[in-house]
Amino acid sequence: ARSDVHEVHGRHQGDLCLRQREDHRVHRGDGRAAPGELQGARRCQPGQRGRRPEEQFDVPQLACRRGLQATAYGSVYIAFSSSTNPSGEQFDGGAADGGLAAASANLDPERNLSFEIGTKWDLLGEKLSLTAALFRIDKTNARVALPGGGVTALAGKQRVEGIELGVIGRITPDWSVFGGFTALDARVTKSPTPGQEDAKLPNVPNVTFSMWTTYRITDKLTIGGLAFYSGKRYGGTFGAGTAHIPGYWRFDAMASYK
Repeated sequence: ARSDVHEVHGRHQGDLCLRQREDHRVHRGDGRAAPGELQGARRCQPGQRGRRPEEQFDVPQLACRRGLQATAYGSVYIAFSSSTNPSGEQFDGGAADGGLAAASANLDPERNLSFEIGTKWDLLGEKLSLTAALFRIDKTNARVALPGGGVTALAGKQRVEGIELGVIGRITPDWSVFGGFTALDARVTKSPTPGQEDAKLPNVPNVTFSMWTTYRITDKLTIGGLAFYSGKRYGGTFGAGTAHIPGYWRFDAMASYK
């Protein structure tokens, strides 16, 4: 892999960071085939050893971030980046799940473009930090099984838009908090399969929330707790189906004595 990084910094006008990176990846595998699994151009018998297809490619990637110091205690930034998801990321999955298989071995990587604008503010004498960000992530050539089955192509598009809020620090010398809230709108924007366009993306909750807090009662005794929430998640591969896991809360507690 080769990585070239160029950075320019300015304390008063703001920070500018540019990164360019190029990866060379080789994916291959060798193991026992599942019953009827395709290995290269042939179909294996149950338990038969076979070599999974090999994949090689070069991937250029770019990242750019521009930050501005709004005040002594607050800043804003704008960021853009590109990334990739090659076939073979998930060696334990099939072509539809990102695994390396005959149907996807010769496909180029999926490409992602990310745009983000955010801000950070330090309060209470810089002991507590609040953050907020708006972002959009576009997958411009998503892997998808074509109608009829058996063929996987880079013929889909997906988009995730969201907001992220965060808090970290101390409200008082004895009371600490660490929390976050994320809201997502994740959808299929293009698909060769009728009815999939505008469908939700599978396994993506629309809302998540967590808040961890601790309080030092004495120099030796500290108590704390966590509240976590995940919204409803739908199953599926490229586009979400109707089966789903309902949203849920989880609560944890802790105590320490030293």
